[in-house]
Amino acid sequence: MENRSSIVLGKAEAIHEQMASILRLAEKFGDSGSDELKAALNRYQRELHNLYAEELPIARLKDNSDLLVRAVGVSADHDAPMLKAVAFVADKVRTNLGQLSKSVSPMLKKIPTGNLPWVFNGFAHGSIMMGFSLQKPTEEIEKALGDELYEALSTTAQDIAFVPQFIDDVDVNTAIAEVITDPAIRDAVLIAAHNLSPTANIGLHTIEVGSRTGGYGELTMKSRQVLSGVIKKPKLLHKKHGSFTGVLEAADLGAGRLVMRNIIDATDVSAIRCLVPSSLRETIKKGFGELVTITGEYETDSTGKPRLFTVDTIEPSKHPQQSI
Repeated sequence: MENRSSIVLGKAEAIHEQMASILRLAEKFGDSGSDELKAALNRYQRELHNLYAEELPIARLKDNSDLLVRAVGVSADHDAPMLKAVAFVADKVRTNLGQLSKSVSPMLKKIPTGNLPWVFNGFAHGSIMMGFSLQKPTEEIEKALGDELYEALSTTAQDIAFVPQFIDDVDVNTAIAEVITDPAIRDAVLIAAHNLSPTANIGLHTIEVGSRTGGYGELTMKSRQVLSGVIKKPKLLHKKHGSFTGVLEAADLGAGRLVMRNIIDATDVSAIRCLVPSSLRETIKKGFGELVTITGEYETDSTGKPRLFTVDTIEPSKHPQQSI
């Protein structure tokens, strides 16, 4: 599939050819100084300027970015956006992509042994438009992780762009599970979308999100409100009730998310993403690194493995620590 930059450059090449053809004809018929010729050339030059100055930078961002964001509002004036708005958007994206990686990595059976930073790909003219992508790992890290984690993190970031189309007035449509099928990943992506949604005090009313795979949507202050309710009380699909014993680790404490690893009597389950109510969070902090048993409801993936767990109770495990 031809990338967007090539399409824009192809348009520019066609215009250059048309200009050259007109100049050859004008020279042939001695009409090189006419007003009609000047008007035609000026029109082509304006089209070229638009292609090179406006369309090409955006096309390159779309081609090279896992996530493309565009902020809209009084602080994102087309010609001179306010510095605080630019800093807000850049910091929000960087922070949330980093948190998304941290949350998702344990759920993919591997935790990065080195740094896989998100990089800024560029800034395009037109409000505040920025592109971000996951930096390619070094050869040493790539050998340790393989391609699976890198591709999964890149894909997960791109999933953010699909979230807005499933947000209605009061909830997130359960059809989102057909696009983001893993309950744990879906939960992390919804939190990232919530955190990227604009707030009233920064002068932005919309954050447009897009991906190289074609996902696109608009996150608004209303989106933030709806997502806030959804992530506080996730809607579990195909839910079951049960208990699991393992070691809890922090994933996103601000959102009340933890990860249970080293799960006893479930060796085929590498990790479970857990939502812990605020009433239990202080208790859980004291138990980090210790074997505990959690009880509650959970959602499974397509293979029947638990992926997203809402914790009702937590208690010290009766299993000996060496069973890990």
